[in-house]
Amino acid sequence: MYDRIAELRARAERPVEVQLMSVPADPAVFERLREAGVRRVAQWLPSGPRWRVEQALEKWERAIADYGPE
Repeated sequence: MYDRIAELRARAERPVEVQLMSVPADPAVFERLREAGVRRVAQWLPSGPRWRVEQALEKWERAIADYGPE
């Protein structure tokens, strides 16, 4: 997937901003996507009780804090 993103961006012959949905909450994935030229990532939140949504948000927040490239 990562190589394909970089390949398609290069073939566009113009600046292309890439955004991905449903990205796993994993700092290593964030880094590989950044290297491939992805500018923004997001994750769908689960539906259900408040605790389930909060749990997903906390996992996403931890991954972002652990990633911190800048």
